[in-house]
Amino acid sequence: MSNENFATYEEDATEVPQSNDALAQLAKLGQELLARQKALAVAEDAVVAAKKSLTEIAEVQIPELMLSLGISSFRLASGQEISVDDVFGAHISEERRDAAFAWLEANGQSGIIKRRVVVAFGRDEEAQAAALVAELDAHATPLDYAVERNVAAATLKKTARELMEKGELPEEAQALLGVFKKKVAKLATPGTKKRGGKRGSNPFND
Repeated sequence: MSNENFATYEEDATEVPQSNDALAQLAKLGQELLARQKALAVAEDAVVAAKKSLTEIAEVQIPELMLSLGISSFRLASGQEISVDDVFGAHISEERRDAAFAWLEANGQSGIIKRRVVVAFGRDEEAQAAALVAELDAHATPLDYAVERNVAAATLKKTARELMEKGELPEEAQALLGVFKKKVAKLATPGTKKRGGKRGSNPFND
């Protein structure tokens, strides 16, 4: 390795002569790479801040102000209409996963839990992979596997809503399933259709 040129060559490789112009170009590109990495970091931070600001306006400031005014919609000078929709959702966090699944299983909802068996095979075990399934634990060479369980987001939301409507989802279960209800301000452009048969321009989609 040449410390002077900061270049590394394989022992059996032919060294390529380096010109000052090429090294200058490399240095320039290195600086450009550094500058673009910094610019990307700044842009990503700006996106995070913009999303936070948007959420604050759409989910807190506008809904609270419209509630205080006793109105359900408001038309801007541009012609766009602001309305506030009720949004319902649910999310099982990693720390609540086992307890949430246990509650679902104990309350007749085990069917919504999807199970996936993940098996680790070596490079030369294609035949074993093709023959896999029922005799996993009894395999001549025990396989390293794990069972993953998951509930699809849409399925969880639908199930939680149905259980709440039936009065079968107590508060502690709502906490386990991460149930939330919130009001979100949405914009509709004149001449476009809204949700529920209508299709519209909406920057606040949930």
